[in-house]
Amino acid sequence: MDFNSVGFIGRLTDDPKFAMSQNGKPWVQFTIANNGMKDDDVNFIECKAFNGPANLINQYCKKGMRVAIKGTLRQEKWADQSGLKHSKLIVIVDEVQFLEKAKESGFKPEVAAPTPSAPTGPSPDSQYTAAPSFSMPTPQF
Repeated sequence: MDFNSVGFIGRLTDDPKFAMSQNGKPWVQFTIANNGMKDDDVNFIECKAFNGPANLINQYCKKGMRVAIKGTLRQEKWADQSGLKHSKLIVIVDEVQFLEKAKESGFKPEVAAPTPSAPTGPSPDSQYTAAPSFSMPTPQF
């Protein structure tokens, strides 16, 4: 088996999009902006998280918040309505670390989860199994 592990630090470009899979598992989709070596070199990294990490990201992360993520690369494949095939690489997030306190990022986390809005792309149930859940201490804000 080959090694597949990535890590990035960046800021969320928008609020995470939360949904429940057909099997009742929580998942979120979000993008982080990761600055490169030059000021105008920005990478936009699409991410998905499942189960425990999904709940943490949904509850505590908002647009502009700086996070560190660790996970694996996954290639998503699909065909559009005209039959044209597409693919893209995303990060399946296994771990998330909050790199600033709420007052530094300018937002206050919500106690109740926001109303879910469905992420785009293939359902996690249709392409692969969810990332294993893990327990992580609740961040102190």
